Amino acid sequence: MRCIRARRTCGGYGDVFKPFSTFQLYGPRNPKEVALLSIARRCTIPRRTANVPSQDVFPPETSQEDGEELALRAFIYDYCTVSANKDLSRGYLSNLGAMSYQVGTKPGFIRACQAISLGSHGKVLRRPLFIEEAESIYHELLGSFARTIGEKTSKIEENQILMAMLLDGNGERNNPRRSCCSRKGSRRNDETQRTCARSSRTNGLPKVSAVFSTSSCNSREVNFVDLLSHLDMMMIKSKRKSEKRPISQLRQQCIELEASFHRWQNSRVAEFQPTTVGTVENRELDEDIPVGFWPGSVDTYLDLYAAGVWNLCRGARLCLITMVIEYSAELEDWDSYNEFVHKANHVAEQIAASVPYHLTDNLYGFLHQHVEKAEIEHSGKSLGGLLLMHPLHIATQMQFISPKMRQYMQRCLVWIGQDMGIGQALVLATTSDLDLEYLTSSCMVIWAGFLS
Repeated sequence: MRCIRARRTCGGYGDVFKPFSTFQLYGPRNPKEVALLSIARRCTIPRRTANVPSQDVFPPETSQEDGEELALRAFIYDYCTVSANKDLSRGYLSNLGAMSYQVGTKPGFIRACQAISLGSHGKVLRRPLFIEEAESIYHELLGSFARTIGEKTSKIEENQILMAMLLDGNGERNNPRRSCCSRKGSRRNDETQRTCARSSRTNGLPKVSAVFSTSSCNSREVNFVDLLSHLDMMMIKSKRKSEKRPISQLRQQCIELEASFHRWQNSRVAEFQPTTVGTVENRELDEDIPVGFWPGSVDTYLDLYAAGVWNLCRGARLCLITMVIEYSAELEDWDSYNEFVHKANHVAEQIAASVPYHLTDNLYGFLHQHVEKAEIEHSGKSLGGLLLMHPLHIATQMQFISPKMRQYMQRCLVWIGQDMGIGQALVLATTSDLDLEYLTSSCMVIWAGFLS
């Protein structure tokens, strides 16, 4: 009972508590079971008061080694999730906790986790020393990894692939000043993708198509990865400007592909479908709507993997709808133009309905208090913001989506950057002409987490 009141994990009854063994309901844990317990722990360090340097340190009772261990545990809490149903969800970095037990805290991919955790929490908590430590680890690991991939005969292990993904995302996600939206930044992302591909051939890692393999009501449906490949081809075709383009044919292909994405959504089993659990009341139209408070329905999902897949599909549909609208304008088919503008705004509303699930720590508590509150009190896992930011960015670039909705989604991106410490969200919020290849490779790095 004392442990419950103190909100601490009970250590059970050891030898010193033998007189109280009659109160012990369960026997000692199997050592193998103990090894599988999660070490995830939410970061509870308070935000530093301005101009108080003494607060910019680990707590006095915490050594440097303990601090790094806590940084790892905070990373696992923020970014790792284990699937409760392998048929419906892959989780995210789901093996990282078990891997950390096996190899300790020194290998590169573990150090990369610590760097990301220190960097992101350092910004949110206003602790520059955390950020400096993160930068030091980052540059140390980047050099060693560059040497590893330079040895073409060396075998790339799964741990090194994970480190590549973490290092590649760390620079842009946690330090917007280092973000490089040029071809140089794309080349660095491409190197990580080539490394992942090389490892999948030699080590037999899961294929990319398995990332989006979820249960369907229709056994003969089109593979989701195939749909994404077709989308990529349509976007390449749309960039080729020429007078002889078969505009009518291209538009029809986009319409059919968008319908295929819609059918894929509708064919998911009920457990994978989003569920509406409440609504947010309409506020004054003249006010800037706070993050999470867009009026309308609020949806919940099986887990963050499912929510991420749904918004990836919605982002893909928005890209196709954009092309349909542009082709319709060229053909002066205004009926089709208006139909797809309406459809785009409907898809954007679905993305907005998922924002509270991604960004709040307790969705039902948020719904219970949203009438009195004007902001999200307790932010959720950073993984939620990480998976949400690209769909939000896509929606903010669609000129035919209502200005108020686009401004709201831009504020969501800023919030993710400031309150979750994901610097790349700030880049997406403030830059409108990002290179398509940069965005694509950035998404690939994030979704590689579902392979681990």
